[in-house]
Amino acid sequence: MRSLVRVPAILLLLAAAPSLAVSADAGATGASAQPSAKQTARFNAEFTRGRKLSAQKRWVDAIRAFEAALQLVPMSQQALTDLGWAAFNAGDRSKARKATRDALRAATFPDVRAAVLYNLGRISEADGDKAAAGTYYEQSLALRPNATVEERLKALRGGVPPTAWSPVLAAAPACATPMAPEKLCACLITEVLGTEEEPADQPCVLTKDARLPASFRLVTAKNRTELEALVYLVAVENKRAWAVAPIGHAFNPGAFGINEEFKIRKIRKGKAMDREYVWIEGRKERSDSDMGLDEIEFSTEDTVTVVFVDGKPPVLQFPTLSHYRREEMGLEPEPGEPPFDHPTKLPIQSTMDLDADLSPDGRLTIKLKKGKALGPKGLLGEFHVVP
Repeated sequence: MRSLVRVPAILLLLAAAPSLAVSADAGATGASAQPSAKQTARFNAEFTRGRKLSAQKRWVDAIRAFEAALQLVPMSQQALTDLGWAAFNAGDRSKARKATRDALRAATFPDVRAAVLYNLGRISEADGDKAAAGTYYEQSLALRPNATVEERLKALRGGVPPTAWSPVLAAAPACATPMAPEKLCACLITEVLGTEEEPADQPCVLTKDARLPASFRLVTAKNRTELEALVYLVAVENKRAWAVAPIGHAFNPGAFGINEEFKIRKIRKGKAMDREYVWIEGRKERSDSDMGLDEIEFSTEDTVTVVFVDGKPPVLQFPTLSHYRREEMGLEPEPGEPPFDHPTKLPIQSTMDLDADLSPDGRLTIKLKKGKALGPKGLLGEFHVVP
């Protein structure tokens, strides 16, 4: 939702604790960051104008309209998404990429994130980066099934249909090559957080977590203004470190009503096919209020990551909880301002609560416990994940 200026970064590692909590806080908060009802009305007018211009394929004019809207509500996910698409069609892929990446940070609801990931895939295709495009399409399909995305991925891969969803992470994470810890710091910032600037001089500090095997560490990487933070599981051996799996992520611009926090709720050990594994349960909580619209949304997402201690595949990752709610805040409009307009009937909510178990014979079972199955097609069932 919110635009982000990339800056040099610092890599920090949190020490062992019953619960690892990660939040990024820029410190600048307050009602002044929220648009008023008048600003929201002007935003809606510019945004609607941009949509009409896009429908007419007047992409350059549409860009101007969406940029005018973003001057009023700087981190509108809708305006960022449509600006990115207009810029893509106008041939300005640099602008398209930045706006669409910011839209991805802004988006909360899985269907919206899936659409933004599809747009990033289209931009990557135009850049000639088929590998990145395929990854974005797969990430989009992991959030919800969609025939358009499936056909695009199929065409990208020479007519081969997309493979069924699997809890096994098919690709190695960024920064998976053994390197000096300080270089791992720079790699994570550049490859994952995406900054094109030089990383900070401060070296990585790798602190053990008592709940993990001796060869593993939990690392939190932040950009210097602490707008964005990510958590990675890394391995260390012979003064070399490398990324094993992404664990979590938080984005806090310090304004616009956004607050995100990521916590590691549980780490436990187990065995499958006589191989020891580590089971890491993470939770991301987000709230996003818009005083100009008198609306607030909340989301809670739990994700499990399973890594084998011997360092060999597979690495497993799958959702186990998704709660979303959007509702009115109950604010009164300022004197002289029009009443709040809620074009969508509120509240909107969805729930998915899953049970997951990895058996000693290497079978992962995912069952629906409460609500409705959300996310990728084929999420529920039994998976033979450990050969």
